[in-house]
Amino acid sequence: MAAPTLAGGGPDTLLPHQPVAPPSAWHDVPVAHSGLLPEAHAQTGQNWMPGPCKPSILGFYADGNGNLAPIQVYFTSPNGTYGIGENIHIRVNASAGIGGTSIHEVLRNTVLVMDTGEVDRNAVMSQSSGLQTTLYYLPYRYTVQENDTSTDLGYASRTALHWSGLTTADTIQTGGSVAFDCHLPSPGSPGSLSYRSDIAVDGIRPVVHNVTAVTPHGTYPAGRDVHIRATFSEDISVEPGAVLTLNFSGTPRNATYVRGNGSASLVFGYELQSGDNAARLDYNGTGALQGIIEDGAGNRATNLTLAAPGEPGSLGHSSRIKIDGDRPRVDSAASPTASGTYGIGDSIRIEVKFNEDVVVAETGGTPRIKLETGVADKYAGYDSAASNSTVLAFTYGVEEGDAAADLDYHADQTIELNGGTIRDVAGNDARTNLPAPGNDGLLSAPGDMLVVDGVRPDVVSVSSPDADDTYGIGAAINVTVRFAEDVTVDTSGGTPYLELETGETDRRAGYVSGSGGRDLMFRYTVAEGDASADLNYSGASALALNGGSIEDDP
Repeated sequence: MAAPTLAGGGPDTLLPHQPVAPPSAWHDVPVAHSGLLPEAHAQTGQNWMPGPCKPSILGFYADGNGNLAPIQVYFTSPNGTYGIGENIHIRVNASAGIGGTSIHEVLRNTVLVMDTGEVDRNAVMSQSSGLQTTLYYLPYRYTVQENDTSTDLGYASRTALHWSGLTTADTIQTGGSVAFDCHLPSPGSPGSLSYRSDIAVDGIRPVVHNVTAVTPHGTYPAGRDVHIRATFSEDISVEPGAVLTLNFSGTPRNATYVRGNGSASLVFGYELQSGDNAARLDYNGTGALQGIIEDGAGNRATNLTLAAPGEPGSLGHSSRIKIDGDRPRVDSAASPTASGTYGIGDSIRIEVKFNEDVVVAETGGTPRIKLETGVADKYAGYDSAASNSTVLAFTYGVEEGDAAADLDYHADQTIELNGGTIRDVAGNDARTNLPAPGNDGLLSAPGDMLVVDGVRPDVVSVSSPDADDTYGIGAAINVTVRFAEDVTVDTSGGTPYLELETGETDRRAGYVSGSGGRDLMFRYTVAEGDASADLNYSGASALALNGGSIEDDP
């Protein structure tokens, strides 16, 4: 049977209304009424609605045995799910007009007990005063309260309609004795609320079950994103601005909402910053989750209290995420190579110590340190074989032309990555700045003298101390070769000589003395057949080592 429609006004308004026509099997019987509508009458039939209801002035349908029953009970609110604080409107139809001030004053105290879970709630009359009009239905309003629940809302029982504080068998005095003993259709049967409508009640607020990590277990550096999931008791929606405050060694950082609206879990994301650290990532406290969060019925989550950090249900309890947001830094740079002078081909090692373990990758290139080596600056390249987890070794080989009174790195004060990488185990790029050159603990620290001499000793002049004259067979002529610096002669492998132009056959002036000074003495003895109008050496390469060596002093 279709529900009657309102003649006007809203669902909380009591208005005159034409009765709904019952089945044709019903027939008229006299029923007392208020007299406000002379044409009002009751109609009778056989067992259309369950009874019994004794004849009364309430104007219910009567069967042939004089028993009365309501026409029907139905919702005027649309189907759907209703949350805390929302109103649901219900009507109980009557067969004839219910009128008279005294009757209305009684009716306003009636309630309809609803089946709402663990605790049943009362639907009350929608209007409490000023009832001066004949009625054809009784309007009730039920307001959803916290913890109410029903998947298919209906009244509690056949006897759910009664006066507040009285049972359905009590006698009500309304200027005369009126027995109210009216039973509603059985819940779920034709004519009952749940039979005709599909209204659900959700008075349960969503709560957080647990917080877990979406990001896998591991150690993460600055610049990486971590994602955290908060799981709720039901599907929820969230307004923009929700945050989950994480704890980084006492420093709070907000992870912001990323996704999950409409589901039972919300995902929050945070990009790790330099300086963020956590031995085991967790949120900041039980109140770390903040935001406007509601379930599908519109119930707002008013209790977003989380498990205490580290306890079951918390992020720290379920996940093993370590945050290392500190970039490695250089503590010192020094050389284990002994103080001294180093020449062409010599190696000098430089060791750079970091404050934590680092890993060097050379796939794109080899890190290096630029050194101050005179006209052309040279590099000390990373030496993996001589390095360990915290100390990186760099090796410099002295080349020709290099020079430094006390070796130090370049004023740029940095390790050049040169396409390689230096990172800690978490993946943080190392700070490659070196301490200021010349400070204690560095290459040129007091007491450390790493002299670089990659400049070969040059010959400044070639001359003879002997007088200008003509020298014959057997005569000795001395030749002085002057160098730009003191040199040392080593004859253990052979004796250096100076080749002279002596006619058809060039002769050698062998080394005689002068090691340790700038002037080396060579001596030539005139042999038969030698001839020269003005004796001189044979050419630019006339000075030959002959297995020996001439070196500047270390």
